[in-house]
Amino acid sequence: MLNRLTFSPRSEHTPIWYPDGRRIAFVLDAPPFHLYDVPADGSAEPTAVLESPIDTYVDAVSPDGRWMVVRQLDSEEDYNLGLMEVGAGQDVRPLRNTQFTERFATVSPDGRYVAYESNESGRSEIYIQPFPAPGPRTQVTRDGGEAPLWAETSEFFYWNGNRLFAVPVRTTPELTIGEPQELFTASRYTTKTSREYDVTADGRRIIIAKIPEASEPREVQIVLNWFSELEGLAGPGGAR
Repeated sequence: MLNRLTFSPRSEHTPIWYPDGRRIAFVLDAPPFHLYDVPADGSAEPTAVLESPIDTYVDAVSPDGRWMVVRQLDSEEDYNLGLMEVGAGQDVRPLRNTQFTERFATVSPDGRYVAYESNESGRSEIYIQPFPAPGPRTQVTRDGGEAPLWAETSEFFYWNGNRLFAVPVRTTPELTIGEPQELFTASRYTTKTSREYDVTADGRRIIIAKIPEASEPREVQIVLNWFSELEGLAGPGGAR
C-alpha cells in the first residue's frame, strides 16, 4: 500500500533512509535545494535538517545515525562533500572540498570508512578514506568508477558505464581491498544527482532504475550520395 509522506507544492526528491528505518531524509526544492526529514510512518510533518543558500543533497547517514554526509554544489558547478552531526544544528564542516566534483558518498557498515566518487584524475574514480575524521585516501578503481554503494556485507558496489562491479573490502584490523568482480551489464538510467540503484542489506538483490526500452538509444545510419545509388539501382532511363 502506498503511503504519501509529503504534501508540499514544491518538488521533493532524492530520499534516503536513516539507519533505524524510522525516518527518511529528502531534498525539498525551495529553491535552492534544502534537506528535510519525515517519519517513515507519516506520523508527523517534515522538519528542516539543513536550509542552506546553496543546493544540498544527503548522500549517506552513518550506521550509528550520528553523522550525515551531505553533497553541496559550489559556485564552480562542482560538488563537494560535507559532514553534519545529526540533531546538533546546521553546521556543515568539510569532508572533501576541492576544485573537483566529489559525490555519492557511502559509509562502511562499521562506520570507519567512507567511499565516494571523484573526477580529480580527469575521469570518475572511486576512493576510500577514514571516517568521520580525515585520513589518507586509497584509490579503489583504475579504469573508471561511479556511484559506489556499501552493502552491510563486506563489499561495496560501483558502476563503470553500464557494468556493475562488486568489490570485497575488509576494514579491520586495517583496510584491505580485493579485486573488483563484474556482476552484469544493464541499460541503467543515470543522473548527476542520484545513484538510481540500491542494494539489499545482505548484498544479494539489486534494484536498478532502467531506461525504458522505447527510450533506449537507437542506431542511426547516414547514407551519402544516395541519389547516385538510386540511379544505379533504377538502371538506364530510371529515376531522374
